[in-house]
Amino acid sequence: MALACAHYSASEVKVVSSRQEAFGQTAREAHACGTPVVAFNIGGLPGTIDHKRTGYLATHLILRI
Repeated sequence: MALACAHYSASEVKVVSSRQEAFGQTAREAHACGTPVVAFNIGGLPGTIDHKRTGYLATHLILRI
């Protein structure tokens, strides 16, 4: 975990761009290292990220052409 923390701490923010996420493990790891997370409001991420406090939860849009 120390090596992962060094990587997460070197970042300003962790972006989780998945549109399907069951547990949000990388978001939890980033939070454990003090790095805010930006992700879609799906799966297990809303339970991990406190919107506008510990990160940002974006709305996922489905565009139909």
